[in-house]
Amino acid sequence: MKYERTKVSDGKMLYHLTALDNIESIIEKGLLCREIITPVTDVADEEIIEKRKTLGLLSYVPFHFFAKNPFDGAVIKAYPETKFVYLTVYRLDAEKNNWKIIPRHPLKCDTKEIYTYNDGIIKMDWELINQRDYSNSDSKFACMAECLVYEKLDISDIRFIDVKEQADANLIIGLLKTQKVMQAPQIRVNPNFFV
Repeated sequence: MKYERTKVSDGKMLYHLTALDNIESIIEKGLLCREIITPVTDVADEEIIEKRKTLGLLSYVPFHFFAKNPFDGAVIKAYPETKFVYLTVYRLDAEKNNWKIIPRHPLKCDTKEIYTYNDGIIKMDWELINQRDYSNSDSKFACMAECLVYEKLDISDIRFIDVKEQADANLIIGLLKTQKVMQAPQIRVNPNFFV
């Protein structure tokens, strides 16, 4: 039987990759934009940060439309000793709260390309995204479209935290209990996300 990869356009979730070292701060203060806080472990590329600044995006937290996109893969490869996690939210929550969308990687955008959620979904090139052909630069940059939440996302608004191994899950569960988080995200062990 031939395996068919799920189309990104049919997905239900949004994903934010961060270092495990950042989780304690995220649990305490929320997932904050770069304008408010610099992550404990910062893996961002300076060129991308400068472009985000030019576009006025530093007051937003970016999420991607699927895990293991080109950005995530490059970061995981560049930092092999760093443990990472995915913070995951429902696309429906982003739509309901009218998050913004940029339809391709920020390096390929200009200021006119920041849309409301519903307009941004229409502007995205789903055909190129569903191809996930990273040897094609158009497909690669389309795969790095972003859904943007303004300034902050509380830990209670994150639905899942995906980790590579059970030890990481246990650490996060302990932190959530210590901070007495009432509406905690579900912790899932999903090693395939980090290959």
